[in-house]
Amino acid sequence: MDYTDAPQVLRDFLTYHETICGHSKATVDQYYLDLRMFLRFLKLERGLVPRAANLDEIPIHDIDVAFLRAVTLTEVYNFLAYLSRDRIKQSNAHEPEYGLSANSRARKIAAIRSFFKYLTMKAKLLEENPVPPRSPRRSPTISHWTRANGFCPWRTGKIRSEIIVSCVFFSTAGCVFRNLSV
Repeated sequence: MDYTDAPQVLRDFLTYHETICGHSKATVDQYYLDLRMFLRFLKLERGLVPRAANLDEIPIHDIDVAFLRAVTLTEVYNFLAYLSRDRIKQSNAHEPEYGLSANSRARKIAAIRSFFKYLTMKAKLLEENPVPPRSPRRSPTISHWTRANGFCPWRTGKIRSEIIVSCVFFSTAGCVFRNLSV
């Protein structure tokens, strides 16, 4: 893919990912496409191009570090809202469907997050990263064996064989129940 329309800082990021991080050419190309769309969206949102401009035709070669320093978390959220509501899934469809899938949006936000992490941590061009790190996933709550009684009505006696059967049942079932109390 040709990156000639990309600003130098974006080309440096793509080179870093391909050479230092060892990502494949296809991954780097997808990062480029995702970040190009994000930068085009920012120019449109900030009024740097006419509102009627086609997003796919907005040039990004003139974007500099000052432009990137001004990026806010609100603009990133606006971009995600655009992707989920307004972006056409397939431009060549007879009846267009709007909104990209959650996986597509996740890939784009991963590219944006990685780009700004590179700008702050590696290139040291930004003092503060406008995109927060990914929030840690919540681990499932492991239920105590006494809570299992409510899920298994036949386990009321204290017969050893019943206890063994219930242990086998709940260990094979995983005995992991999400804590549904909020």
